[in-house]
Amino acid sequence: MKWTKLLPTASRRFFWVSVSLSLVSLPPLWLYLYDGNTTYLSYYLSSPFRIFSSTSSSTYTVPTHIQEHALTFESLKLAHLKSSAYSPTWYPVHLGYAAPLETLNPQIEGYVDRLRQLVDKWFDGIPSRLYLHDSLNRLALHLPPLDHEEKLLKRVVSTDKNGLEGTPQVFRGWEELGWDVFVADDNGMEDMFDWLIQGNGRGSKKFWNVWDSLPKKIMKSDVLRYLVLLQEGGIYTDADTAPRAHPYHWGHGAENRLPPQIASYLSLNNLSFPLHGQSISDPGVSVLIGGEYNAWVENKMGDWRGGEHDIIRSFQLCQWTMMAKPFHPIFIDVVVSIMEMLEQAKEEGKLDGSKISEITGPGPFTDAVFRYLLSAYGITPPNLYEPQTPSLIGDIIILPAYALGFPPEQYDANQFDAKETWNRPVMHSYRGVWKSGG
Repeated sequence: MKWTKLLPTASRRFFWVSVSLSLVSLPPLWLYLYDGNTTYLSYYLSSPFRIFSSTSSSTYTVPTHIQEHALTFESLKLAHLKSSAYSPTWYPVHLGYAAPLETLNPQIEGYVDRLRQLVDKWFDGIPSRLYLHDSLNRLALHLPPLDHEEKLLKRVVSTDKNGLEGTPQVFRGWEELGWDVFVADDNGMEDMFDWLIQGNGRGSKKFWNVWDSLPKKIMKSDVLRYLVLLQEGGIYTDADTAPRAHPYHWGHGAENRLPPQIASYLSLNNLSFPLHGQSISDPGVSVLIGGEYNAWVENKMGDWRGGEHDIIRSFQLCQWTMMAKPFHPIFIDVVVSIMEMLEQAKEEGKLDGSKISEITGPGPFTDAVFRYLLSAYGITPPNLYEPQTPSLIGDIIILPAYALGFPPEQYDANQFDAKETWNRPVMHSYRGVWKSGG
């Protein structure tokens, strides 16, 4: 279970019940927050699904058949990338990738090792660290990173300086789902952040050190949306959006886009990722995201930067609406990568609120998604240029550009078939509050 009550004001004082957590095994227990009047249920922590024959915190043994699977999968992936003439230098030149090239490691071991180190740095003393490591351990063996028993939390989270009362009428469509809907105002954002990074180690202090230095609310909103999906899952969506279809239907019928040799191997192997997942409600599907901009479709591969929507990637993924189950490596990556950039900018005296899209916005989010697709499946951005229907890549569903954000005037004009709402499931009013410093 997750939050049963969201924290209403920043003035409350909370007392975290600290426990000693083994990095590999954990007996079932509950953690609570207490504010003097009410006990708030936080995490139900039980041992995650284990692939290891030993639960020792210092040693473990991976079964032979899983080791063989991991080696086979990795060799097929690297062979595919070699035949595709993969080069990391393509990313900054053609995608606009802004992170260091060494972060584009096609080998799963290098990808996972980087994230393990950053998880230890930023989540020290935070209870979810156990689950983040478990997710990375599974991924290192080319197994689905999330336990198939992990369900999507039926919660929609957003932010607005005036809370739910400040959202446009169109946003109320989310309440019709019957899910929990929470719109954090400025105080609520502080409460949620406090809740998500509570712990008894240095990690919580490091998070707060950066958070308190952020000069703009939109930067806090960006950080918070990634943390919510990492720690709790559910849907994050901007306060100027509305659903056209139930979230369980988004991307229905997504087509498998895995490299053929990997798809062929997986068709004979039931240890790994689904080939025919239909939606986020399927056990093997962990994350659903959508494209914001595709320069290839727009015929602007040579002239795509900037514009009205501040495009900074030739294939840019949107982070105004995202849906995920908790503890996924994509959100591990985007959280720790952003915190690293923000911490460095703070130390250098450059944390001035400029280049928001590149520091906390769609830039680092897009980069994190493509790092995962590269290391986990051997998928590069050009593999996704052409498809204009939902794509299933292992445990990820990616909707085509504009699927999560076509403007309401197009909806009113009935330019999209009402029978295919699952492929164009969200309207976006593009209020652009962040551009005015909101």
